[in-house]
Amino acid sequence: MRYSINKLMKAWDADHMSLICEFLDVAARHSAKLALITERSQLTYAALTDLVATLDLALSRNGVQHGQTVALASKRAEFVIAMPLLASLRSLNVIFANDQTVTASGVQIDHYIADNLSDLMPDRQQITINAEWFTSMVDGTSLKAISNDGGGSLTFSSSGSTGRPKLIRCSLASWRSSLAARTKRTDIPFGLHRVMSVVGATARWAMDTHFSALLEGGAVVALTTEKSAMPDYVDMYRISFLSLTPELMRQITAYENSKQLLSSVQCVEFGGAAISTSLLQSFGRVCDA
Repeated sequence: MRYSINKLMKAWDADHMSLICEFLDVAARHSAKLALITERSQLTYAALTDLVATLDLALSRNGVQHGQTVALASKRAEFVIAMPLLASLRSLNVIFANDQTVTASGVQIDHYIADNLSDLMPDRQQITINAEWFTSMVDGTSLKAISNDGGGSLTFSSSGSTGRPKLIRCSLASWRSSLAARTKRTDIPFGLHRVMSVVGATARWAMDTHFSALLEGGAVVALTTEKSAMPDYVDMYRISFLSLTPELMRQITAYENSKQLLSSVQCVEFGGAAISTSLLQSFGRVCDA
């Protein structure tokens, strides 16, 4: 009975708290625990909160205002994961797309945030991520004093079945509800896992996986450029929950030491394409999940 009541109370809290407040609550309880590992950094929950606060200050100084629409072209997992939290904090409408997709879609934006300048976007809209922003990090605990109205949205790029890029928008509230439903459906204790998704951090599937863990106090390993090194990262960081595409399943099963590389994996999620029975059987021989 206690477990059921705790689950109901957590669901009630998630329904009545904004995403940023929910994350800050988790971060306060797990401040020293590793939250995010990438090729470039290892961030505790406290450090990830500081990153969100630092980005918030930098973007506001570059003209980003409450309720505006921004496109993020950077694929760095640190920035991608910070943006839904900033969307919640400032009721931003965040689009994860490059300049070509933004231009082709005709969507109207206020700012285009990227690692480099674009020839396709107006100069007045462009904000280039600068390393100097992070020379002096802002204390993330200051975010607690900022109120928000629970607005904001996320827009993801998808090729769907047509092969042509398209944008799919969802409110932060509906996205958070889908995460709660996913956790309930799978009954996986994400807070006990170190998760990795092999698709890019800007993909909806990856975002779902990452925040399922982060909102439960789990850890995320997110690769931006070193996808070929994924099996080594699984072994190095003892990944216990792995999201895989069929193509990477084939690659891993071909590794000579694949069973050792996957020895820490307890749960596997497949997606992105149809999976044959023979591939599942081959993967099952090298992974005990």
